[in-house]
Amino acid sequence: MSKPTFDRIEPLVLRWKATGDHVDVIFRCPVSGTEVASTGVAAEPAPAAVHHRARRNLLTWLSGAFKKPATADWLKHKKLEDKALQDAIVDAFRRVQSQFAWQQKERRLVSLAATGDLQTDFWRLVSAHPVTDPWDLIVLTRMIVTMAAVNGVIDPAEREFFYAFTTPASGTLEELVKGPPLTTADLLRTSPIVRDSLFAIAAVVACSDQRFELVEGHELLAYAAGLGIERDRADTLIRQAKEHIVDQAIEATYADGRQDPEEWRQVEDLAQQFDMGPDELLAVARRCRARRGIA
Repeated sequence: MSKPTFDRIEPLVLRWKATGDHVDVIFRCPVSGTEVASTGVAAEPAPAAVHHRARRNLLTWLSGAFKKPATADWLKHKKLEDKALQDAIVDAFRRVQSQFAWQQKERRLVSLAATGDLQTDFWRLVSAHPVTDPWDLIVLTRMIVTMAAVNGVIDPAEREFFYAFTTPASGTLEELVKGPPLTTADLLRTSPIVRDSLFAIAAVVACSDQRFELVEGHELLAYAAGLGIERDRADTLIRQAKEHIVDQAIEATYADGRQDPEEWRQVEDLAQQFDMGPDELLAVARRCRARRGIA
């Protein structure tokens, strides 16, 4: 599939709610029934570096995946004629497009849950072992805020995502940034089956700014020890997190259905930052193109 259009996206739209200049949307896969929440705006976003777009899309996924919106007052989707609203829904889809694949034979979009071989290892893990328990979600929130603010601050442009992610139980964003670190006791209260998922999501947030600094590595390894994750397993999850970020960056280069040479150079730079070899990068790119239905 080339550049996403409203006609191709519309069959996925379950509910939506327009507020001011943005629209919140629930997309539902026609095969698996998987629902994905996102937010879009009608105006074309200002051009940004590939890794910034990939990080924005990651944060959109986080805020939608683990804090389900209350949709009782949202409109069930009906035929839309409003072009601005259609454009906003397309923008919302672009932000979560990597969670869907194009089936050429059926001429339809489906969620990755309906595929299998087109997912990254990170997606497979968090899909197989989703974080849903209230305490697990509190711990996850504290982990990702810590990783996002590893240097003591959160980028002002990203604060809205983390505000949406916090709850009264987890504490405010300011409290989380300034609060004490998670203890081993806190980490061991989590459900054993989702501990790899907790660690993997924290690792993806750490890697999503295109760098993986020494302080982030130390923080993650401390989480691994507290969660009872062996060092070899932690290293594997970090490597999978880096591959996932590269995968998302490649997705961003195909946002308009074509790949720009300058953007591909940004992807190559990112892969080098993460010690990913040329063959590994090409394998990730092939999977991404297959997901998008691009030969």
